[in-house]
Amino acid sequence: LKKQNVPLPNDFDPSWFEKTQRNYTHKLEKLDNDLRNFRTNSIKDSIRRGHDDLGDHYLDAGDFFNAVRCYVRSRDYCVTPRHMITMCMNVIKASFYMQNWSNVLSYVTKAEQAIESLESTT
Repeated sequence: LKKQNVPLPNDFDPSWFEKTQRNYTHKLEKLDNDLRNFRTNSIKDSIRRGHDDLGDHYLDAGDFFNAVRCYVRSRDYCVTPRHMITMCMNVIKASFYMQNWSNVLSYVTKAEQAIESLESTT
């Protein structure tokens, strides 16, 4: 943060910041490695969940762009309407935080279509 000339608050705790950053990086590496293993084994549902987990991690860190990217990548591995609805809701949530209203509206429409598909099969 100092390199970016961001003024730090008086109660800033550098040790907490470093620990949090290390934990973030460690978890990111683990999730990325898990996803690579899922791809190697070609397990569609695991790949979808791996993308969702990565998206959730980015979302928790406030990296909404990468969260949307991961959620959208899970789309290729959605095999049921419920998977599509979950993917759409994840994209909607991250897009909402980004205030990307056109993306929100687009994925609301896709979620509605998935719900209609789900209702027609039951």
